[in-house]
Amino acid sequence: ATTLQEELAARAPVNGNFSLIAQLFENELSRDELMFELVRFYRDQAEDHATLADPAFAALASIPFRTFLSLRHDSTLERALTQAGRTPSTDYYDFKGGLRDTIFADKSQDHASNWGTVERPLVYKLLGTLEPDHCRGSAVITENDHIRFLEAVVSENPKLPTDLTNYLNDKNFLFVGFGMQNFYLRILLHVLNVARSKKSFAFEGPMAALREASAPSHID
Repeated sequence: ATTLQEELAARAPVNGNFSLIAQLFENELSRDELMFELVRFYRDQAEDHATLADPAFAALASIPFRTFLSLRHDSTLERALTQAGRTPSTDYYDFKGGLRDTIFADKSQDHASNWGTVERPLVYKLLGTLEPDHCRGSAVITENDHIRFLEAVVSENPKLPTDLTNYLNDKNFLFVGFGMQNFYLRILLHVLNVARSKKSFAFEGPMAALREASAPSHID
């Protein structure tokens, strides 16, 4: 958001959230300019952090999950999995694409392994991808994108792959960095049938707030 805000100068609100700043950037310039800036930003970020290990992502990558649902546009999770000695594969939802009942049409019918293994986990990007060869406008970036994304998911046009929603039934979930105050994420949970589960949920508050509440007063 800060990088895009610099291009807009005084025309952007201070401390605006990412999707709002991206929307203003697209309105002021163009979608192509927005995508160019985002792809360049994430490419440079990946190069700058190629040899760095993020403790949080390293811990996440060490858990033997077979499937990850990601709301991120960068490759930090995939890089952490690779650094952990695993070989992730990726797929994504295209809210502007055609009907796709299965994400495994061209793969083996062994759906258990298609959903990933401990050694070869699947990372499914719910908000699309910025990969140059595949993006075709699938990435959910701006405020308008989020509205159209929800419209597509709720109206099932195109719907999330049936094998994805079927797979999520009766599964246990670990939510990391998932802001329940965000309305579109709550709707997404509902559509994925997670909200209708009878299982209990535990959500941790922001770590900064937890540290502030428990830390001695002389520690910043």
